[in-house]
Amino acid sequence: TERALWSEKLFTETTIEVNSYSNDVMPRGRSAMELLPETTLGNFFNRQHRETSTVQFIESASGTAHGWGGMHLYKAGIDLLYNRFSGYSQSRPVLIRRSDGTLARRLDFTSAQTAQLENSTDVALYAQDRIQPGDRWYTEFGARLDRDGVLGRVNVTPRVGVAFLLNKDGSSVIRSGYGLFFERTPSTAGVFTQY
Repeated sequence: TERALWSEKLFTETTIEVNSYSNDVMPRGRSAMELLPETTLGNFFNRQHRETSTVQFIESASGTAHGWGGMHLYKAGIDLLYNRFSGYSQSRPVLIRRSDGTLARRLDFTSAQTAQLENSTDVALYAQDRIQPGDRWYTEFGARLDRDGVLGRVNVTPRVGVAFLLNKDGSSVIRSGYGLFFERTPSTAGVFTQY
């Protein structure tokens, strides 16, 4: 993270974050997985290896200005997230048994190892403005535009809020707000049909 103070009224922040994860799911033996109403027997039916890496870049600018309605505290920025998911999976049969041990159903999967791959880039633009007409209250307006890289969907999310300070030191405040929020779709959702 790098922060820069350009003037008394303008501040920027740049963040770059890189992560890499590797996960393995391995059964502890070769016994078939058996599902009964009372318990589960055997070993887990699926073996997986997953590698996920992300690179994120966030740039924001914040500042203050005197203008219409009083003091403005504004912030705007961009958030880019590149995500890569790769892995493989192999499943063995699952036996579903009744309480008396008789076989109710058998689930068979393809015996071949399947590969999963998903590359996605999420992009978000955001802006907000806090208008403070006086010492005892302020209101905030903002919006965020997101493109979900896994689903290819674009979401627009408005936000608005207001705060009233009940005393001058600000220790008692009444706040109210409204906003819409969307979580990023995990890359595992993008590869779900590849298992």
